[in-house]
Amino acid sequence: MARLNEKQTLLLIAGVTVLLCGAAGGGVYWAQDLIEQENIAVTDQEKQIAAARAKIAKIPAVENEVIVLRENVAEYVKILPQEAELTKFTRAAQRFAMLSGISFDRFVPLRPGGKGSFERISYQYSFDATLWQFLKFMSFFETYERFVRVRDFSLASGATKANVEDAVHKVRLTVETYLYNPKSNGKGTMIPNYEAKLKQLRHEIAAAGSLDLGEPYEFRGREGRRDIFVDPRQSKEGSKITPLNDQRRMIEEFSKLISSLKEKWEHSLSPEITMFERIELQRTVSNGLDEFESKASYVTQNKLIKNPALNARWYKEIQLPYKNLVAKVKKQEIDRNRFLPKEGMEALIKSMREKLLDGELEAAVTVYTQTANKIDVPKGHPLYPLRLKVEGLMVRAKVALEFSAIPLKVTGVLVRGDSKSGVILNGEVYEEGEYINETLFVKAVREDEVEFVYKGFSLVKTW
Repeated sequence: MARLNEKQTLLLIAGVTVLLCGAAGGGVYWAQDLIEQENIAVTDQEKQIAAARAKIAKIPAVENEVIVLRENVAEYVKILPQEAELTKFTRAAQRFAMLSGISFDRFVPLRPGGKGSFERISYQYSFDATLWQFLKFMSFFETYERFVRVRDFSLASGATKANVEDAVHKVRLTVETYLYNPKSNGKGTMIPNYEAKLKQLRHEIAAAGSLDLGEPYEFRGREGRRDIFVDPRQSKEGSKITPLNDQRRMIEEFSKLISSLKEKWEHSLSPEITMFERIELQRTVSNGLDEFESKASYVTQNKLIKNPALNARWYKEIQLPYKNLVAKVKKQEIDRNRFLPKEGMEALIKSMREKLLDGELEAAVTVYTQTANKIDVPKGHPLYPLRLKVEGLMVRAKVALEFSAIPLKVTGVLVRGDSKSGVILNGEVYEEGEYINETLFVKAVREDEVEFVYKGFSLVKTW
Protein backbone atom coordinates (compact mmCIF):
# COMPACT_ATOMS: atom_id res chain seq x y z
CA MET A 1 0.00 0.00 0.00
CA ALA A 2 1.34 3.48 -0.88
CA ARG A 3 2.01 5.73 2.04
CA LEU A 4 0.30 9.13 2.28
CA ASN A 5 2.47 12.15 1.97
CA GLU A 6 2.28 14.94 4.51
CA LYS A 7 -0.22 17.01 2.58
CA GLN A 8 -2.58 14.11 2.08
CA THR A 9 -2.32 13.23 5.77
CA LEU A 10 -3.24 16.77 6.78
CA LEU A 11 -6.19 16.78 4.40
CA LEU A 12 -7.37 13.46 5.77
CA ILE A 13 -7.12 14.71 9.36
CA ALA A 14 -8.98 17.89 8.43
CA GLY A 15 -11.76 15.91 6.73
CA VAL A 16 -12.17 13.55 9.68
CA THR A 17 -12.20 16.55 12.01
CA VAL A 18 -14.96 18.24 9.98
CA LEU A 19 -16.98 15.06 9.98
CA LEU A 20 -16.57 14.64 13.72
CA CYS A 21 -17.54 18.28 14.35
CA GLY A 22 -20.59 17.92 12.11
CA ALA A 23 -21.66 14.78 13.89
CA ALA A 24 -21.11 16.47 17.25
CA GLY A 25 -23.16 19.50 16.13
CA GLY A 26 -25.93 17.24 14.89
CA GLY A 27 -25.86 15.39 18.16
CA VAL A 28 -26.13 18.65 20.11
CA TYR A 29 -29.07 19.82 17.95
CA TRP A 30 -30.80 16.45 18.37
CA ALA A 31 -30.22 16.58 22.13
CA GLN A 32 -31.63 20.13 22.34
CA ASP A 33 -34.75 18.99 20.43
CA LEU A 34 -35.21 16.12 22.87
CA ILE A 35 -34.78 18.49 25.80
CA GLU A 36 -37.41 20.87 24.34
CA GLN A 37 -39.87 18.01 23.84
CA GLU A 38 -39.30 16.84 27.40
CA ASN A 39 -39.84 20.40 28.69
CA ILE A 40 -43.16 20.59 26.79
CA ALA A 41 -44.19 17.22 28.21
CA VAL A 42 -43.24 18.37 31.72
CA THR A 43 -45.27 21.59 31.27
CA ASP A 44 -48.23 19.49 30.05
CA GLN A 45 -48.01 17.23 33.06
CA GLU A 46 -47.83 20.24 35.39
CA LYS A 47 -51.00 21.68 33.81
CA GLN A 48 -52.82 18.34 34.21
CA ILE A 49 -51.64 18.12 37.81
CA ALA A 50 -52.89 21.69 38.47
CA ALA A 51 -56.26 20.89 36.86
CA ALA A 52 -56.54 17.71 38.89
CA ARG A 53 -55.71 19.58 42.08
CA ALA A 54 -58.37 22.18 41.22
CA LYS A 55 -60.94 19.41 40.76
CA ILE A 56 -59.86 17.77 44.00
CA ALA A 57 -60.25 21.12 45.77
CA LYS A 58 -63.87 21.32 44.52
CA ILE A 59 -64.78 17.83 45.76
CA PRO A 60 -65.84 18.93 49.30
CA ALA A 61 -68.19 21.60 47.91
CA VAL A 62 -69.64 19.18 45.31
CA GLU A 63 -70.12 16.52 47.99
CA ASN A 64 -71.99 19.06 50.14
CA GLU A 65 -74.28 19.96 47.21
CA VAL A 66 -74.96 16.28 46.53
CA ILE A 67 -75.81 15.61 50.19
CA VAL A 68 -78.21 18.60 50.31
CA LEU A 69 -79.93 17.47 47.10
CA ARG A 70 -80.17 13.83 48.22
CA GLU A 71 -81.77 14.76 51.52
CA ASN A 72 -84.29 17.10 49.86
CA VAL A 73 -85.23 15.14 46.72
CA ALA A 74 -88.38 13.82 48.44
CA GLU A 75 -89.49 17.42 49.10
CA TYR A 76 -88.74 18.56 45.56
CA VAL A 77 -90.71 15.80 43.84
CA LYS A 78 -93.87 16.57 45.83
CA ILE A 79 -94.84 19.03 43.09
CA LEU A 80 -94.28 16.41 40.36
CA PRO A 81 -97.04 13.94 39.47
CA GLN A 82 -96.61 10.21 39.93
CA GLU A 83 -97.62 7.78 37.16
CA ALA A 84 -101.09 7.27 38.66
CA GLU A 85 -101.74 11.04 38.75
CA LEU A 86 -101.37 11.70 35.01
CA THR A 87 -105.06 10.88 34.52
CA LYS A 88 -105.91 13.28 37.33
CA PHE A 89 -103.85 15.95 35.55
CA THR A 90 -105.81 15.42 32.31
CA ARG A 91 -109.12 15.69 34.17
CA ALA A 92 -107.93 18.87 35.87
CA ALA A 93 -107.17 20.43 32.48
CA GLN A 94 -110.70 19.56 31.30
CA ARG A 95 -112.15 21.19 34.42
CA PHE A 96 -109.97 24.30 33.90
CA ALA A 97 -111.29 24.59 30.34
CA MET A 98 -114.93 24.28 31.44
CA LEU A 99 -114.51 26.89 34.18
CA SER A 100 -112.81 29.23 31.66
CA GLY A 101 -115.72 28.89 29.23
CA ILE A 102 -113.75 27.15 26.47
CA SER A 103 -113.87 23.77 24.76
CA PHE A 104 -110.89 21.97 23.25
CA ASP A 105 -110.88 21.49 19.46
CA ARG A 106 -107.85 19.22 19.78
CA PHE A 107 -106.07 17.60 22.69
CA VAL A 108 -102.80 15.85 21.83
CA PRO A 109 -100.74 14.06 24.51
CA LEU A 110 -97.20 14.29 23.12
CA ARG A 111 -94.91 11.30 23.47
CA PRO A 112 -92.22 11.62 26.18
CA GLY A 113 -88.72 12.58 25.08
CA GLY A 114 -86.94 9.76 26.94
CA LYS A 115 -86.73 7.75 30.12
CA GLY A 116 -84.89 8.63 33.30
CA SER A 117 -85.46 9.87 36.83
CA PHE A 118 -87.42 12.83 35.45
CA GLU A 119 -89.49 12.09 32.34
CA ARG A 120 -90.96 15.06 30.45
CA ILE A 121 -94.68 14.75 29.63
CA SER A 122 -96.28 17.32 27.28
CA TYR A 123 -99.87 18.10 26.30
CA GLN A 124 -100.97 20.29 23.40
CA TYR A 125 -104.38 22.01 23.41
CA SER A 126 -106.09 23.83 20.53
CA PHE A 127 -109.17 25.93 21.17
CA ASP A 128 -111.03 29.18 20.41
CA ALA A 129 -111.15 31.74 23.22
CA THR A 130 -111.33 35.40 24.04
CA LEU A 131 -108.18 36.88 25.53
CA TRP A 132 -109.76 36.83 28.99
CA GLN A 133 -110.80 33.18 28.70
CA PHE A 134 -107.26 32.28 27.58
CA LEU A 135 -105.67 34.16 30.49
CA LYS A 136 -108.07 32.57 32.96
CA PHE A 137 -107.27 29.10 31.58
CA MET A 138 -103.53 29.69 32.03
CA SER A 139 -104.09 31.08 35.55
CA PHE A 140 -105.52 27.70 36.59
CA PHE A 141 -102.25 26.02 35.58
CA GLU A 142 -100.34 28.71 37.47
CA THR A 143 -102.04 27.79 40.75
CA TYR A 144 -102.22 24.03 40.10
CA GLU A 145 -100.84 21.87 42.92
CA ARG A 146 -98.38 20.12 40.58
CA PHE A 147 -95.52 21.66 38.59
CA VAL A 148 -96.71 22.78 35.15
CA ARG A 149 -94.80 24.87 32.62
CA VAL A 150 -96.20 26.57 29.53
CA ARG A 151 -93.66 25.45 26.94
CA ASP A 152 -95.05 27.50 24.05
CA PHE A 153 -98.25 28.95 22.65
CA SER A 154 -99.48 30.65 19.50
CA LEU A 155 -102.44 32.98 19.09
CA ALA A 156 -104.06 33.90 15.78
CA SER A 157 -105.92 37.16 16.29
CA GLY A 158 -109.66 37.04 15.64
CA ALA A 159 -111.67 39.89 14.16
CA THR A 160 -114.33 41.81 16.06
CA LYS A 161 -117.95 41.19 15.06
CA ALA A 162 -121.28 42.85 15.56
CA ASN A 163 -123.00 42.24 18.91
CA VAL A 164 -119.87 40.52 20.28
CA GLU A 165 -118.14 42.07 23.27
CA ASP A 166 -114.70 40.52 22.70
CA ALA A 167 -112.86 39.04 19.75
CA VAL A 168 -112.44 35.25 19.71
CA HIS A 169 -108.90 34.10 18.90
CA LYS A 170 -107.50 30.74 17.82
CA VAL A 171 -105.04 29.45 20.41
CA ARG A 172 -102.59 26.56 20.49
CA LEU A 173 -101.00 25.94 23.89
CA THR A 174 -98.40 23.36 24.92
CA VAL A 175 -97.88 22.64 28.60
CA GLU A 176 -95.46 20.18 30.15
CA THR A 177 -94.74 18.59 33.47
CA TYR A 178 -92.25 15.99 34.66
CA LEU A 179 -92.93 12.47 35.84
CA TYR A 180 -90.68 11.32 38.67
CA ASN A 181 -89.43 7.74 38.35
CA PRO A 182 -87.54 6.95 41.58
CA LYS A 183 -86.73 3.37 40.47
CA SER A 184 -84.49 4.64 37.66
CA ASN A 185 -82.07 6.41 40.00
CA GLY A 186 -79.52 3.56 40.07
CA LYS A 187 -76.82 3.27 42.70
CA GLY A 188 -75.50 6.59 43.96
CA THR A 189 -71.83 7.47 44.46
CA MET A 190 -70.49 6.69 47.92
CA ILE A 191 -69.50 9.74 49.97
CA PRO A 192 -67.00 9.12 52.80
CA ASN A 193 -68.10 10.08 56.33
CA TYR A 194 -71.65 10.68 55.06
CA GLU A 195 -73.33 10.72 58.48
CA ALA A 196 -70.85 13.19 59.94
CA LYS A 197 -71.20 15.54 56.96
CA LEU A 198 -74.98 15.17 57.18
CA LYS A 199 -74.93 16.60 60.71
CA GLN A 200 -72.69 19.48 59.65
CA LEU A 201 -75.03 20.42 56.80
CA ARG A 202 -78.33 20.16 58.71
CA HIS A 203 -79.01 23.92 58.46
CA GLU A 204 -78.28 24.04 54.70
CA ILE A 205 -80.51 21.00 54.16
CA ALA A 206 -83.39 22.58 56.07
CA ALA A 207 -83.05 25.87 54.14
CA ALA A 208 -82.88 24.14 50.71
CA GLY A 209 -85.90 21.98 51.48
CA SER A 210 -88.22 24.98 51.79
CA LEU A 211 -89.78 25.50 48.33
CA ASP A 212 -91.13 29.00 47.70
CA LEU A 213 -93.98 28.56 45.19
CA GLY A 214 -95.21 32.13 45.58
CA GLU A 215 -98.58 33.44 46.70
CA PRO A 216 -101.72 31.84 45.21
CA TYR A 217 -103.00 33.92 42.29
CA GLU A 218 -106.62 34.54 41.42
CA PHE A 219 -107.37 35.81 37.93
CA ARG A 220 -109.57 38.91 38.18
CA GLY A 221 -110.84 39.03 34.61
CA ARG A 222 -110.87 41.97 32.27
CA GLU A 223 -111.06 44.79 34.83
CA GLY A 224 -110.89 47.68 32.38
CA ARG A 225 -108.13 46.29 30.17
CA ARG A 226 -108.36 46.10 26.40
CA ASP A 227 -107.61 43.16 24.11
CA ILE A 228 -104.11 43.94 22.76
CA PHE A 229 -104.64 41.52 19.84
CA VAL A 230 -107.41 43.71 18.38
CA ASP A 231 -106.88 47.03 16.60
CA PRO A 232 -108.43 49.67 18.97
CA ARG A 233 -109.22 51.91 15.98
CA GLN A 234 -111.80 49.40 14.71
CA SER A 235 -115.29 49.81 16.11
CA LYS A 236 -117.89 47.04 16.19
CA GLU A 237 -119.86 46.59 13.00
CA GLY A 238 -123.11 48.56 12.97
CA SER A 239 -122.36 50.39 16.24
CA LYS A 240 -122.89 54.12 16.80
CA ILE A 241 -119.98 56.03 18.31
CA THR A 242 -120.93 58.44 21.10
CA PRO A 243 -119.08 61.83 20.85
CA LEU A 244 -116.09 62.05 23.21
CA ASN A 245 -117.53 65.03 25.11
CA ASP A 246 -120.72 63.06 25.83
CA GLN A 247 -118.67 60.07 26.99
CA ARG A 248 -116.69 62.28 29.41
CA ARG A 249 -119.92 63.91 30.66
CA MET A 250 -121.43 60.51 31.43
CA ILE A 251 -118.36 59.52 33.44
CA GLU A 252 -118.49 62.75 35.46
CA GLU A 253 -122.22 62.36 36.22
CA PHE A 254 -121.85 58.75 37.36
CA SER A 255 -118.80 59.71 39.40
CA LYS A 256 -120.85 62.25 41.34
CA LEU A 257 -123.59 59.70 41.97
CA ILE A 258 -121.27 57.02 43.33
CA SER A 259 -119.38 59.59 45.45
CA SER A 260 -122.67 60.71 47.02
CA LEU A 261 -123.65 57.10 47.83
CA LYS A 262 -120.21 56.46 49.36
CA GLU A 263 -120.51 59.51 51.60
CA LYS A 264 -123.95 58.43 52.82
CA TRP A 265 -122.72 54.91 53.56
CA GLU A 266 -119.71 56.17 55.51
CA HIS A 267 -121.96 58.56 57.43
CA SER A 268 -124.31 55.67 58.28
CA LEU A 269 -121.40 53.99 60.10
CA SER A 270 -120.74 57.01 62.29
CA PRO A 271 -121.28 56.36 66.03
CA GLU A 272 -122.73 59.88 66.40
CA ILE A 273 -126.02 59.15 64.59
CA THR A 274 -129.04 57.31 65.98
CA MET A 275 -130.06 53.78 65.05
CA PHE A 276 -133.07 55.10 63.12
CA GLU A 277 -130.88 57.49 61.12
CA ARG A 278 -128.49 54.63 60.35
CA ILE A 279 -131.30 52.38 59.10
CA GLU A 280 -132.72 55.15 56.92
CA LEU A 281 -129.31 56.05 55.45
CA GLN A 282 -128.47 52.45 54.64
CA ARG A 283 -131.89 51.95 53.05
CA THR A 284 -131.25 55.06 50.93
CA VAL A 285 -127.83 53.70 49.87
CA SER A 286 -129.28 50.29 49.00
CA ASN A 287 -132.03 51.81 46.85
CA GLY A 288 -129.52 54.20 45.30
CA LEU A 289 -127.23 51.31 44.33
CA ASP A 290 -130.11 49.52 42.60
CA GLU A 291 -130.93 52.66 40.61
CA PHE A 292 -127.23 53.24 39.88
CA GLU A 293 -126.79 49.68 38.61
CA SER A 294 -129.76 50.05 36.25
CA LYS A 295 -128.35 53.25 34.72
CA ALA A 296 -124.77 51.92 34.52
CA SER A 297 -125.97 48.69 32.91
CA TYR A 298 -127.66 50.72 30.18
CA VAL A 299 -124.34 52.45 29.40
CA THR A 300 -122.46 49.13 29.39
CA GLN A 301 -124.98 47.14 27.38
CA ASN A 302 -125.29 49.82 24.72
CA LYS A 303 -121.50 50.32 24.65
CA LEU A 304 -121.81 54.10 25.00
CA ILE A 305 -118.20 54.41 26.22
CA LYS A 306 -116.09 53.59 23.15
CA ASN A 307 -112.78 55.38 23.56
CA PRO A 308 -110.17 52.97 25.10
CA ALA A 309 -108.80 55.62 27.48
CA LEU A 310 -112.29 56.68 28.60
CA ASN A 311 -113.28 53.04 28.93
CA ALA A 312 -110.39 52.59 31.35
CA ARG A 313 -111.63 55.65 33.30
CA TRP A 314 -115.15 54.21 33.34
CA TYR A 315 -113.87 51.08 35.00
CA LYS A 316 -111.52 52.86 37.44
CA GLU A 317 -113.80 55.75 38.46
CA ILE A 318 -117.25 54.15 38.15
CA GLN A 319 -117.34 50.35 38.03
CA LEU A 320 -114.61 49.66 40.58
CA PRO A 321 -115.94 52.09 43.25
CA TYR A 322 -119.44 50.67 42.65
CA LYS A 323 -118.20 47.09 43.16
CA ASN A 324 -116.35 48.06 46.34
CA LEU A 325 -119.37 49.84 47.80
CA VAL A 326 -121.69 46.93 46.96
CA ALA A 327 -119.24 44.58 48.68
CA LYS A 328 -119.28 46.71 51.82
CA VAL A 329 -123.08 46.94 51.86
CA LYS A 330 -123.53 43.20 51.38
CA LYS A 331 -120.78 42.22 53.79
CA GLN A 332 -123.35 41.85 56.56
CA GLU A 333 -125.60 39.56 54.54
CA ILE A 334 -125.62 35.84 55.37
CA ASP A 335 -124.24 33.44 52.77
CA ARG A 336 -126.93 30.86 53.37
CA ASN A 337 -129.36 32.89 51.27
CA ARG A 338 -126.93 32.87 48.37
CA PHE A 339 -125.53 29.34 48.40
CA LEU A 340 -126.89 25.86 48.86
CA PRO A 341 -126.34 24.59 52.42
CA LYS A 342 -124.09 21.61 53.05
CA GLU A 343 -127.05 19.22 52.95
CA GLY A 344 -128.15 20.66 49.60
CA MET A 345 -124.66 20.30 48.15
CA GLU A 346 -124.43 16.68 49.28
CA ALA A 347 -127.89 15.92 47.87
CA LEU A 348 -126.85 17.47 44.54
CA ILE A 349 -123.69 15.34 44.43
CA LYS A 350 -125.70 12.21 45.21
CA SER A 351 -128.29 13.00 42.53
CA MET A 352 -125.64 13.67 39.85
CA ARG A 353 -123.77 10.45 40.72
CA GLU A 354 -126.96 8.40 40.48
CA LYS A 355 -127.82 9.90 37.11
CA LEU A 356 -124.30 9.23 35.82
CA LEU A 357 -124.48 5.60 36.97
CA ASP A 358 -127.87 5.20 35.30
CA GLY A 359 -126.52 6.72 32.07
CA GLU A 360 -128.79 9.80 32.35
CA LEU A 361 -126.03 12.17 31.23
CA GLU A 362 -128.22 15.03 29.96
CA ALA A 363 -130.26 14.89 33.18
CA ALA A 364 -127.04 15.23 35.21
CA VAL A 365 -126.06 18.30 33.18
CA THR A 366 -129.55 19.77 33.64
CA VAL A 367 -129.42 19.33 37.42
CA TYR A 368 -126.08 21.12 37.51
CA THR A 369 -127.28 23.97 35.28
CA GLN A 370 -130.33 24.57 37.47
CA THR A 371 -128.20 25.02 40.59
CA ALA A 372 -124.96 26.47 39.16
CA ASN A 373 -125.57 29.93 40.66
CA LYS A 374 -126.17 28.37 44.08
CA ILE A 375 -122.86 26.48 44.33
CA ASP A 376 -120.44 29.18 43.19
CA VAL A 377 -118.82 29.55 46.62
CA PRO A 378 -115.41 31.29 46.64
CA LYS A 379 -112.10 29.57 47.33
CA GLY A 380 -111.51 29.27 51.07
CA HIS A 381 -115.23 28.88 51.85
CA PRO A 382 -116.07 25.76 53.95
CA LEU A 383 -118.27 24.47 51.09
CA TYR A 384 -115.56 24.94 48.42
CA PRO A 385 -114.47 21.22 48.45
CA LEU A 386 -118.10 20.21 47.76
CA ARG A 387 -118.26 22.71 44.91
CA LEU A 388 -115.19 21.04 43.34
CA LYS A 389 -116.89 17.64 43.59
CA VAL A 390 -120.00 18.97 41.82
CA GLU A 391 -117.92 20.58 39.07
CA GLY A 392 -115.93 17.36 38.69
CA LEU A 393 -119.15 15.40 38.13
CA MET A 394 -120.22 18.04 35.60
CA VAL A 395 -116.98 17.58 33.66
CA ARG A 396 -117.47 13.79 33.76
CA ALA A 397 -121.03 14.15 32.41
CA LYS A 398 -119.96 16.46 29.57
CA VAL A 399 -117.07 14.19 28.59
CA ALA A 400 -119.38 11.15 28.68
CA LEU A 401 -121.86 12.97 26.42
CA GLU A 402 -119.07 13.75 23.96
CA PHE A 403 -117.92 10.11 24.10
CA SER A 404 -121.44 8.81 23.46
CA ALA A 405 -121.59 10.91 20.28
CA ILE A 406 -118.43 9.25 18.84
CA PRO A 407 -119.33 6.47 16.36
CA LEU A 408 -117.80 3.31 17.91
CA LYS A 409 -119.11 0.07 16.44
CA VAL A 410 -117.67 -3.04 18.12
CA THR A 411 -118.04 -6.16 15.96
CA GLY A 412 -115.76 -8.56 17.83
CA VAL A 413 -113.14 -9.01 20.55
CA LEU A 414 -110.16 -11.30 21.06
CA VAL A 415 -109.38 -11.80 24.75
CA ARG A 416 -105.95 -13.24 25.54
CA GLY A 417 -104.72 -14.08 29.00
CA ASP A 418 -100.99 -14.05 28.23
CA SER A 419 -100.76 -11.00 25.95
CA LYS A 420 -102.64 -7.90 24.84
CA SER A 421 -106.27 -8.42 23.90
CA GLY A 422 -107.79 -6.81 20.81
CA VAL A 423 -111.07 -5.38 19.53
CA ILE A 424 -112.55 -4.94 16.06
CA LEU A 425 -113.77 -1.35 16.08
CA ASN A 426 -115.35 0.33 13.05
CA GLY A 427 -113.80 -2.40 10.92
CA GLU A 428 -110.26 -1.82 12.30
CA VAL A 429 -108.33 -3.95 14.81
CA TYR A 430 -106.94 -2.19 17.93
CA GLU A 431 -104.94 -3.70 20.79
CA GLU A 432 -105.07 -2.69 24.43
CA GLY A 433 -103.10 0.50 24.99
CA GLU A 434 -103.38 1.59 21.35
CA TYR A 435 -104.65 5.11 20.45
CA ILE A 436 -107.69 5.39 18.21
CA ASN A 437 -107.11 9.14 17.88
CA GLU A 438 -105.27 11.78 19.86
CA THR A 439 -107.89 11.84 22.66
CA LEU A 440 -109.14 8.24 22.72
CA PHE A 441 -107.40 4.91 23.30
CA VAL A 442 -108.32 1.33 24.21
CA LYS A 443 -107.56 0.58 27.85
CA ALA A 444 -108.92 -2.95 28.34
CA VAL A 445 -110.81 -5.55 26.30
CA ARG A 446 -113.11 -8.03 28.08
CA GLU A 447 -115.53 -10.67 26.88
CA ASP A 448 -118.64 -8.49 26.91
CA GLU A 449 -117.29 -4.95 27.13
CA VAL A 450 -114.47 -2.66 26.05
CA GLU A 451 -113.00 0.00 28.35
CA PHE A 452 -111.81 3.20 26.69
CA VAL A 453 -109.98 6.25 28.06
CA TYR A 454 -111.33 9.49 26.59
CA LYS A 455 -109.81 12.82 27.66
CA GLY A 456 -108.52 11.22 30.87
CA PHE A 457 -111.77 9.46 31.83
CA SER A 458 -112.36 5.70 31.75
CA LEU A 459 -115.57 4.85 29.86
CA VAL A 460 -117.02 1.38 29.18
CA LYS A 461 -118.91 0.29 26.06
CA THR A 462 -120.75 -3.04 26.09
CA TRP A 463 -121.53 -5.02 22.95
